[in-house]
Amino acid sequence: MVLKFQQHLAKNFPELNSAKSLIAVSGGVDSMVLARLFHQLQLNYSIAHCNFNLREASIKDQDFVISYAKTQQVDYFIKQFDTKAYAKQHSLSTQVAARNLRYDWFDELMKTHQFDYLLTAHHLNDHLETFIINLSRGSGIKGLTAIPDKNSYIRRPLLIFSKAELLAFAQQENVSWREDESNASHAYLRNRIRHQIVPELEQLTPNFLNAFASSLTHLNSAEVLLRDYVKSVRNEVVKSQPDVDIICLKRLKKYPNYIELLFYLLNDFNFTAWEDIKGLIDAETGKQIKSKTHQLVKNRDELRLYDLKIQDEFKPLQFNSLEDLVEVSQPYFKASVEVFSIPKSANEVCINISQLKFPLILRPVDTNDSFTPFGMKGKKKVLHFLRDLKVPTFEKLKQLVFEDQNQIVWVVKKRLDHHFKVTQNQNKCLKLTWLN
Repeated sequence: MVLKFQQHLAKNFPELNSAKSLIAVSGGVDSMVLARLFHQLQLNYSIAHCNFNLREASIKDQDFVISYAKTQQVDYFIKQFDTKAYAKQHSLSTQVAARNLRYDWFDELMKTHQFDYLLTAHHLNDHLETFIINLSRGSGIKGLTAIPDKNSYIRRPLLIFSKAELLAFAQQENVSWREDESNASHAYLRNRIRHQIVPELEQLTPNFLNAFASSLTHLNSAEVLLRDYVKSVRNEVVKSQPDVDIICLKRLKKYPNYIELLFYLLNDFNFTAWEDIKGLIDAETGKQIKSKTHQLVKNRDELRLYDLKIQDEFKPLQFNSLEDLVEVSQPYFKASVEVFSIPKSANEVCINISQLKFPLILRPVDTNDSFTPFGMKGKKKVLHFLRDLKVPTFEKLKQLVFEDQNQIVWVVKKRLDHHFKVTQNQNKCLKLTWLN
């Protein structure tokens, strides 16, 4: 098996041969075999072990992993979690809570210790179980391809090996491991599939796991073709901007299978309410659906997709003087004192310096904000002004404004307040250029 693993790395994971890897080790046979293989090939690796404090034996698992790491003189990282408290606090199942805690910590270790890759010990049987779970849930082709061997910085080099192969290697090489008694319980769906369904399939079809691996290869090839097709459709119907992706429904509907295409266009954004998304196609403007990471908003003949991470609350910036404004480095805009010239785009504005009293504050719009739009008579609420410009609801709420002494100076990239316009007898102005 060592030779097969070495050849597998050379062909499919050559990056691991010279990388600094972190192996997730539970103490079970799968992860212990992966650690042994890396040790025998003299590859650079460290070990990370999570103690979720869900079983009485969890401290013994932890001690076992520490003992192995010390014996092999390998760097190791141990983390204990109060998983049940976290699950209760975030209204999650214990399994989902454990997964979130595990990968959040792994991500922290990767950044802090500059590991190149995180390795997990998923194998062919795990792949089959995930396939059956996703099949029972009505997953599309992406779900049926189950567990990817590469995903961001995660690598899963044991996916070509069956559980039986790992056990045989462990016994042959005297690899020690810990048994998790919960794996024998039928309380979990995955365990019922493992102990009841898979054995039946193996009895019905000789060499079933190898046949499944072959089918998986065909599915992966089909998924690549589909991904390329969806990419070409995306180029036709999606317009990407810095803070939003805009799906043109008129163009999308030219495709006879446009509903299925919409599913694949949104497949990576954690939406689960698929029937609601289909309903959004013909819904009125302003209707919206949220996933845990994104928000999809209907706006006339468009669907607008926002990344919620980008929509984190904007922290106001205060500039106490003209010098402060021009000299302080920040990522949003550039400020300079220049000879007045007509702005070339909506990203630029020229402000009457003599009208500024400071401090000048950049902040999100407030529902009570009013101003006198340049070129218009009388005051108007900023949100009403944005509505008249047909700015989508979700974008209105994140609109930024500059304020000076409780007066709106500039609704960023939209309109200057009339009181801050540059007059004919003024040669110099404050020029602000928005950078994104």
